[in-house]
Amino acid sequence: MPLGLGGEENNYLLKTDSSGISIDKMFVKSNDQAIDPAPVISVYGQTENPQYFSIKYYLNGAEVDRDSITEPGEYTVKATGLAPNYYGSVSTTFEVISFSGEGTKDNPYMLYETADWNNFAEVVAKGHTFQGEYVALANSNIEVTVPVGTQDYPFKGNFNGDPRYYGNN
Repeated sequence: MPLGLGGEENNYLLKTDSSGISIDKMFVKSNDQAIDPAPVISVYGQTENPQYFSIKYYLNGAEVDRDSITEPGEYTVKATGLAPNYYGSVSTTFEVISFSGEGTKDNPYMLYETADWNNFAEVVAKGHTFQGEYVALANSNIEVTVPVGTQDYPFKGNFNGDPRYYGNN
């Protein structure tokens, strides 16, 4: 059911560019860090107060508490209007990605093995630039099979490692 603006029951709002729910599409975090995925709900292009909506989060189809979103994976957030103000619901997805470290100069995200490198390359390919964040190789035995960054999605962070691992930045 589309999201509807309250008043008359037949006054429903279709999910359009000016209405719906939005949230950051990707959260990169350290292993023990919780995130705060606060969605923005808009109706006719105006941001609405979340108190008028029931907001639920799901991972693999199971409902999860917003405060407990720490596991990597693709989540769904669903906002359902609370009568008499709004009717219907809208949803979108976001991804949580985890690295060892905090992404700071003193505690950079660490890449320990080839799987970490590939995950790092995939995150950049999805649009996370790492601007203002730090990434480092934990050892030189990582097999680099995927370049990091493209012209459309460049790596803009700080990288500490052998120059041959820099990719297409």
